[in-house]
Amino acid sequence: MTEPASVVTARQLVAEVRDRPAPASRRARARRVRAALLAAGVLGTAGCGVGDTVCPAIGYGSVLVVDLAQEWPAGSGRTVELDCDPACPPPVELLDAPTRAPLPGTPGTPAVPPPTTPTPAPGDPVLELGDDGRAQLGLFAERPEEVTARVRQNGAVVAEVTVRPEYVRVDGTAECGGNTEARIVVPAP
Repeated sequence: MTEPASVVTARQLVAEVRDRPAPASRRARARRVRAALLAAGVLGTAGCGVGDTVCPAIGYGSVLVVDLAQEWPAGSGRTVELDCDPACPPPVELLDAPTRAPLPGTPGTPAVPPPTTPTPAPGDPVLELGDDGRAQLGLFAERPEEVTARVRQNGAVVAEVTVRPEYVRVDGTAECGGNTEARIVVPAP
């Protein structure tokens, strides 16, 4: 005797269900999902892909260096006045190393004597030239496109030069940038 079609169909369905792999438990499924999310998170934060560059969040600065040419005779008491376009920032003393010496004008320090040279135009920084004939002006975000350097001795302008400074990176990388320096050489009078 043959079985009715409905019974055959029912037996086939039971066999399919019985032979089908058992569904994963919720815990096992949750573990797989967590592992996949963890792997995605690790891969997403592990670093950069090929060719990507990560730069530090640092504000780089620039230094404008004024040098007297070698032909200048030895001398002291010289200053250099800088006229920048756009305007130069006020001078900040650049130190090679930290110092504990108090800044002039700090309470408890001797008073600073008044300058003996005529006052330059407001906003133009005046820098003391060292014995080596060099002065430096620290720049931050600004980079003057044109600078006029006037060397004064005993209040009189003895030399003047106008240049378009070329800023050269002195550290850092090409991709991320770095501190820059521009040199101005003032020829002897």
